[in-house]
Amino acid sequence: MAKKQGAALNKYAAILIFTLISIFPIIVYPEFYLGRQNDLNNFFSPLIIYVKNALINYHQLPLWNMGIFSGTPLVTDPQAPIFYLPNILHLILPSKSAFLFLAFFHLYLGALGIYFYLNKNLKLNSHSSYLGTAIYLFSPRLAAYFEAGHVGLIYSWAYLPWVLLFLGKIVNKKKFANTLGLSISMAALFFTHTPTFYLVALIFPILYLMLLKNPGHFRKSISKILAGVIITFGLIAVSFLPQLAWQGTTTRQFLLQKPEIFPVWHSKWEFIQAAINPFFVGLNAVWDLDTEKYISLGMFSLALASVGLWNLKKKLTISALLAAVIIGLIALGNASPIYPLLLKSKFFVLLRVMTRVWFIPVIAVSVLAPQGFAVLYKKKPRLASAVAVLVVAESLLLFWGRMVKPIRIDPGKAPDAVYAYLHESAKNERVFCTTKCLNYDKAAFYQLELIEGYGTLAQKNYYQRAKVTMGTFWHNKYDLSIPPSWITYSEKLDPQAIYLAQYSVGYVVSPHPLSDENLLLVQEIGNFKIYKNILNKPRAYFAGDGSPLNSVYLSPNKLIYQTDGSKAGKLILSEVFSPGWHAKIDGKQAKISETEIAQRSLDVPKDSKIIEIYYLPRELVWGLAITAFTIIFTASYAIYKKIKH
Repeated sequence: MAKKQGAALNKYAAILIFTLISIFPIIVYPEFYLGRQNDLNNFFSPLIIYVKNALINYHQLPLWNMGIFSGTPLVTDPQAPIFYLPNILHLILPSKSAFLFLAFFHLYLGALGIYFYLNKNLKLNSHSSYLGTAIYLFSPRLAAYFEAGHVGLIYSWAYLPWVLLFLGKIVNKKKFANTLGLSISMAALFFTHTPTFYLVALIFPILYLMLLKNPGHFRKSISKILAGVIITFGLIAVSFLPQLAWQGTTTRQFLLQKPEIFPVWHSKWEFIQAAINPFFVGLNAVWDLDTEKYISLGMFSLALASVGLWNLKKKLTISALLAAVIIGLIALGNASPIYPLLLKSKFFVLLRVMTRVWFIPVIAVSVLAPQGFAVLYKKKPRLASAVAVLVVAESLLLFWGRMVKPIRIDPGKAPDAVYAYLHESAKNERVFCTTKCLNYDKAAFYQLELIEGYGTLAQKNYYQRAKVTMGTFWHNKYDLSIPPSWITYSEKLDPQAIYLAQYSVGYVVSPHPLSDENLLLVQEIGNFKIYKNILNKPRAYFAGDGSPLNSVYLSPNKLIYQTDGSKAGKLILSEVFSPGWHAKIDGKQAKISETEIAQRSLDVPKDSKIIEIYYLPRELVWGLAITAFTIIFTASYAIYKKIKH
């Protein structure tokens, strides 16, 4: 018993060392992960800071994000952090420390998952299993996620092997624990990276049939699979249902009108070279290749995987080769013979980045290469050991090489003094920078409310109105930011005070002069000019005379205003209209309408006193009820099974 426990501890320790080795550059210099002004700084970190501030200042879990896009739904965003439990660590540690620890935790969890799958499910020895673990941990694709700040994709790396492990157990054993493990792993995938969840769900039947060793187990295992699907739906319903309701109102739908497939390959040959080793593309390709093109599987890893593939049963070999061809044709994107078909598929058009499917080849190589090593080791142990060393060396070189890519500093960003000035001056007023000069994580830290922003989804109504507010024009084309990146690169924005005032923009920051005399220059800090909008309107006012309402309480989820009862008419709220907002006037339900400039409005009768506006999508209520019931029922059933056996 003691020997078994010692061996188990040695395995955990070895995998821990592997994980620490993988992120060694980040341990030495955390800015390789935290300081690149990428998705981590522009999207994930601002959201975490915003949620943390809301919990501290308002004692509520924010469902609405007031920080960007003049306000935007948070609970409906697929990458929102509010329902993913490990993010609680951000409430305990400083955000940067939490991001570092969570990255390590998810890599370690993923490494354990792939090791156990190889060692327990496939019955490979520890050396072969360690090799597969190293290939998975040191994947260049994962390094690209770190470099790009794709936090959700990094976290999702933890759960892919566990889905494989539990699915493999279900097809051969009928324990409820395996069904529950599969459901939790799939739910975790959903909360970390929703597109990866959908892709796994799409290939689920194929995986099931490939892992089914005994056709006689089909009937018994299929019921467990269906139970897992139901439990998974129940666990994710709290987020899935609001997302589903909101998707049709977002800018992602523009892709259906003007599809854009990334990455753009110059040729099939470039794709093949990148898939094997980036040095085949060019000597500087480790740094120069686009993030979505950094898909190397490793020359030596592929060689071992080929040996493993050759030694599979004929049925599995054919299935694996067929799957490889399909994945390759999808990842080829614009260079693929089936590109016209991809453009006709709503799923792939909305997926947008075709190399999102590349986790499948990574896992395949991580599984096949150690099997190839085991076969080769029996015949030629020295050769097998030498190849294994080359596999690890190549993987680590490509992993570390991408991770230490030089950090580019954007000289066009405003200094801290600008944020401090706006924090003190912009009270209940929004802020706009004409060149996107404000870092979104710093803006969130200083609790600024911006009319610009960055995210995978934005509301169509605001996207279309923002062009007027910001004093420019753009076509309805999908982009990750408002204003779109091509606008700020190609022109100097010169917004008008009257349109900014409609969304309560009190201050404008610009490195170049602005022409509107109603934008009063009040401060210059370095190369940046700060203008005060003297036409600015309050956050709530009556149409016509523009008389403001007194705010009693303003929070992400609820706004309360007070009137003296002397006025009646249409109340305008300088907040973006979105389904899910409700209103009560003196305790009675009132209808919120959308104005022609995408704001909220409601009719206020005379003698009204208290106006309460709150955000609570009905899909969230239904989803919360389903998720709560699922957790209670599943936990009760698990306890019952435990007591019974």
